Amino acid sequence: MPLFPLLLLTTPTATADGDIGALSGVSASDEGQAVSFTCSWTDSGDPIHWTWDLGDGTSASSTSTNTSNTVSHTYADDGSYTVTCSASSDDESDSETHGITVSNVAPTLTLAPGATAAEGERYQVEVQLEDPGVLDVHTWTATLPAGAAFDSGSLFVDWTPTYDQEGVHTLSLAVDDGDGGTDSHTWEVSVSVRDDDGDGLPDTWEEEHGLDSEDPSDATADPDGDGRDNAQEQAEGTDPLTYEGPGVPSPVSPVDGEAWTEEGLVLTADNAEAPLEQPLEYRFELYADEALTELVLGLGEVSEGLGGQTAADVELALEEDAPYWWRVRASDAYVDGDWSELAHFVRDLYDAPDSGWPDSGTGTQDSADTADPADTEAPQDTGAPDTATGDSGALDGEAAAVPDDFCGCSGTGAPGGALAWWSALIGLALVRRRTRV
Repeated sequence: MPLFPLLLLTTPTATADGDIGALSGVSASDEGQAVSFTCSWTDSGDPIHWTWDLGDGTSASSTSTNTSNTVSHTYADDGSYTVTCSASSDDESDSETHGITVSNVAPTLTLAPGATAAEGERYQVEVQLEDPGVLDVHTWTATLPAGAAFDSGSLFVDWTPTYDQEGVHTLSLAVDDGDGGTDSHTWEVSVSVRDDDGDGLPDTWEEEHGLDSEDPSDATADPDGDGRDNAQEQAEGTDPLTYEGPGVPSPVSPVDGEAWTEEGLVLTADNAEAPLEQPLEYRFELYADEALTELVLGLGEVSEGLGGQTAADVELALEEDAPYWWRVRASDAYVDGDWSELAHFVRDLYDAPDSGWPDSGTGTQDSADTADPADTEAPQDTGAPDTATGDSGALDGEAAAVPDDFCGCSGTGAPGGALAWWSALIGLALVRRRTRV
């Protein structure tokens, strides 16, 4: 408690008649602090009646033969006050005044809050307020979680946390006495949720989603089949009973038995739906039979294309005029989606040979037939594979060899025209074989 100097006020001149010789006391103090004032009378012998006005509406009085009188007082609020001491004896009286400045003292909060709380259980904090300024009017500011309340009358914080309030919360209280004095207190509370079976899944969450809060094994179950177990669904805020994996892509081209006449084969499908906007990859499979027993090619980890479609390039020579079937599916980091419907097409890169080959009904061979076979020219382009370059259409890129004596001539003799031309056709025929991957 601070100490303050005493101020002594003395009447300049004393007379034979009785008067107040001095009024002394502190000139500064704090609200709520007891202070004393002393007043002295110069005459003696006769009873003296003392009266005090302490400046804050409080007064005191007494009668004695003592030539001094002391009064103690505690100011309830800050401010500047004037103390007046009056004394009288017989027909004589006198008074003196003394000033005092009382300072404000800030309020003090004292509380010991718990650091943890549990879902569904009451959490309370008792607050103690100390303020020597008993006339102060206090204003409270409380920052509390939803559902929590502070009663400024009982000075209690009251809260029952709910399931969705799991985690750490910051609470605070502040008080202002209206005279510039403040105090505050801030603390944290960690809220835990009920988990009676200890499987890491909150009981309330399990009950809300139709799971068994007493079965610890259901944390690793995946009732919706989207590859995310119940623990992952709860952590990510998704529904454990709603499939949220990849949807089914839809084949676009080639489909419906159409003829594919382009040099390179491109399989194209509409993208699958991603309910969680998760990234998807695609797998394409090409088969040589509708029963899907003869896999020709599998293309996996194909990144999803922009614009709503994904395409896969098939860098493999396919058998001409042969039918093929294909399908596609999407996958995310957790699960493979369902396969698409089956699409099919026919490989038709080359047109059928034209009918410009020589007529076999002549029975004789013209002068061109008697020429050296090596100099014999093949018919005009019929759309058949080019054996000179090895573009035979066979998957391994090999062309059938053409015998030097492709027409079957010996010496100067020459077979008929039909036989020569059919020999040429046989020599130019391609050896094709289907290669499966």
